[in-house]
Amino acid sequence: MAELIRDRYEPLRVVGAGGQSTVLQALDHDRGRLVGLKVRPRGSPEGEGSLLSEARILLGLEPHPLLCRVREDFFAGDRYYLVMDWVEGTTLAHVLAGTGGEGLPLDDVVHYLAQVAEALDHLHRHQPPVVHGDVKPANVIVTPEGKAVLVDFGISHREQPPRPSLAPAGTAGYAAPEAPPTPASDVFSLAATAFALLTGRPPRPGVRPAWTGIDPERARLVEFALRRGLSVDPARRPATAAALVDALRGQLRTPNNLPAPATPFVGRRAELAEIKALLATNRLLTLTGAAGMGKTRLAVQVAADELAQYPDGAFLVEPGTGAGELVDRFRRRNVLLLLDGCEAALDAWAGLAATVRAACPHVRVLATSRVPLGCDAEATYTVPPLSCPDPFRLPALDQLGYFDAVRLFVERAADVSPGFDVRAGDAPGLAQICCRLDGIPLALELAAARAGETSIAELLADIAPRFPLLDGARRPPGEQERTVRAAVEWVCEQLGDEERAALAHPSEADSGSRAALVRRGLLGTDGTRWWVHDLVRHQAQVTAAAGRVVVPPADQP
Repeated sequence: MAELIRDRYEPLRVVGAGGQSTVLQALDHDRGRLVGLKVRPRGSPEGEGSLLSEARILLGLEPHPLLCRVREDFFAGDRYYLVMDWVEGTTLAHVLAGTGGEGLPLDDVVHYLAQVAEALDHLHRHQPPVVHGDVKPANVIVTPEGKAVLVDFGISHREQPPRPSLAPAGTAGYAAPEAPPTPASDVFSLAATAFALLTGRPPRPGVRPAWTGIDPERARLVEFALRRGLSVDPARRPATAAALVDALRGQLRTPNNLPAPATPFVGRRAELAEIKALLATNRLLTLTGAAGMGKTRLAVQVAADELAQYPDGAFLVEPGTGAGELVDRFRRRNVLLLLDGCEAALDAWAGLAATVRAACPHVRVLATSRVPLGCDAEATYTVPPLSCPDPFRLPALDQLGYFDAVRLFVERAADVSPGFDVRAGDAPGLAQICCRLDGIPLALELAAARAGETSIAELLADIAPRFPLLDGARRPPGEQERTVRAAVEWVCEQLGDEERAALAHPSEADSGSRAALVRRGLLGTDGTRWWVHDLVRHQAQVTAAAGRVVVPPADQP
């Protein structure tokens, strides 16, 4: 057995070396698991400060399943060690090398880079943003399960005011030309990575790509999308990493009318996998559950993820569409149809689903409803609340981010208040808020919208009398419905007269009032239309009975 480092870590093999650092696979004898050790010379006092600065950034990151997590750092003798979780798999550079330089299929590239983009956008949402600085195929590990994990934060940093004296950092061929690097620099590097994965080599000035396995028209469109990502002007690049991947995904040209989400989808990995598995073996699947549970958002995300499985497209069916119209259009096509909010006209939607299923052998139907449609051969999936920490056995602060309810609350709170942060003293209160609101997405989003106005402790004090805390139990659907209705009522009570008027007629309201309602989670928009959740609409009608506000149906798209 090799000599233990710090009486704990047993080096097993060298897995990478470059510049001034070496990466080892090691066995952590204290915890009985594999870890990665990044080893560097200790260097001068100035260099030592730089190493510690990098470690503080990495140790302070919110956990994310597509990022390699750093556990600790320390000095031993003349060396500095950074301890990371071990990620089993192979790099995208090795995957690319296995093609003999021909490049990967476009849909494979989109699959991998969509995950990298999710990790990058998570880094960029920190305040101040964290810049990876070295996105390239060699720094993405593909696990045996197909996950693409972003690794190697050797030159990552928090974005600061520009310092022109700094030189560009990163790997030649993948690094953006500006200095110092910003989140837009990571978008450039992601575009260069996409270019390399598609063509077999990174972009070079003046050299046109030789696309492999892509028809000329599609290649032209892909090249246009990548040219935006590789612009020398950061302002001309896509605003986020996900936007770049969306541009590439759009070039797959799968027709659809799926609504573009106003906010990033959070968590639900297990639920997404279960629903996709059910949909693969059932031609009619209904997502059921209490109002506010996120059924629509989940269904749309599943459809977006599975577009490649339906070459003729995925479509959200508008209310009032006739079954005959759908049959005529899709009788011989391989499509996915989304039927949303079916409980509002259960018999009509059930009849439509049954007719389409019988007449269109290649069509699959994904419906959302508070109750099953009641059709023959219908499979159902009850959408559960988001996972919550146990407030009676509270996990460590750095583990709170593993719970979807906490992640949703924190991300939506940060949308409203960019400086929002969770401190150790907030953890018990945050866990209680998530549990008292039953992990219901709509209730959590409404509560998170107030996080910029008040502290976690004050928010909990306001919530606690209204929502009792259960000891490890999950409320049945009927009580979950009462929870989310109480949350809507609680938020609506805080509206002023101008906000009530804006809720009644959002398309006619001034921008300030609309923005206030959006921040509170009461009003939704895609940039051109405005809509009100049906529970909010119901509560508005209750207040209208007291002579206050009326929400007309015309504003609901």
